[in-house]
Amino acid sequence: TFYSYWSERVAARRMAHDTVPELAAEEIEAYQGVPTKLHVSIPVFIAGCASIIIGAQFLVEAAINIARVIGVSDAVIGLTMVAIGTSLPELAISVIAATRGHSDVALGNVIGSNLSNILEILGITSLFGTIPIGGQIPWFDVWIMLAATIVLIPVMVSDHSISRLEGAAFLVCYVIYIAALVIGVPAAIMHSAGVT
Repeated sequence: TFYSYWSERVAARRMAHDTVPELAAEEIEAYQGVPTKLHVSIPVFIAGCASIIIGAQFLVEAAINIARVIGVSDAVIGLTMVAIGTSLPELAISVIAATRGHSDVALGNVIGSNLSNILEILGITSLFGTIPIGGQIPWFDVWIMLAATIVLIPVMVSDHSISRLEGAAFLVCYVIYIAALVIGVPAAIMHSAGVT
């Protein structure tokens, strides 16, 4: 987080002194001084965060109740209903940012959220007690997450953009992953490996 802030400040200073003609004047101005509408932006930001938290709580609670009624395991609940519920605010923010031309915010939101979940959330949660890791997560889901990360790297580096076709391919892979959870592929893998 500190590195991101520092690198943006360095970029801002360079941009402010850059004389390249194609550099838009409004981009330079955006990095100079305190935003004029900061007194409005801060309360709106806080209200938006509060709305996200409240909405996500309702969504997750309802999803858990539905999943338990239909007899789905806690791992599947966490990997599907809860994960989708907590990701919806990120989806909304990323879509709005992308449609407004702020692709850095959209992509940064997704990558930052995943880093935050793995490093910050797991780190803080484990301070309150040991988190046992069992069931299908170490045998199936961690490897899917690793594979998704490995696939994402060349897509992002190749032409510094994610095309609609690549986005559609990611979405299809996610649907396949959810279908695998629902039909019990992780349980079959664990059974074949002799894990109970």
